[in-house]
Amino acid sequence: MEQEKKRLSKEHSDVMRTVSGLESDLRRVKRDAEAFGRDLRALKAERDELALKRREENGTAERVQDQLRSQIRVLEEQLGVQMSKRTALQDQMQAHVCGGYVPNPTHSLFPHVLMVPKAKKVMWLDCDFSITKSARAYSVKSVI
Repeated sequence: MEQEKKRLSKEHSDVMRTVSGLESDLRRVKRDAEAFGRDLRALKAERDELALKRREENGTAERVQDQLRSQIRVLEEQLGVQMSKRTALQDQMQAHVCGGYVPNPTHSLFPHVLMVPKAKKVMWLDCDFSITKSARAYSVKSVI
């Protein structure tokens, strides 16, 4: 009996050590699970913040694109108006008493300079200028 008591006592202490080990493992797993839960909540909050920030940036980018498209549309309209004005001025120049003018693409420094024939002489006038009559010849005056 005494041996059996010792054996039972030994088994009991082994079982208690095993239970104690399992309880400590359970506490460690519980702490780890709580830490993982906190990390998961923090990551979800960060993900939500980033998603919100991305939506705001996308909205801002879309508004900027819309504004740029509007500016481009306005500039294209202004360009059309200016091109119409230029065409009208070119038509006026051709109808002028001095005769028509032709573009001068061969001029090396000023290819935008226009050639205006006057009697037997040739005058060079910049297309951004209009002609005004002076005492002996014509001079240039800016209109744009």
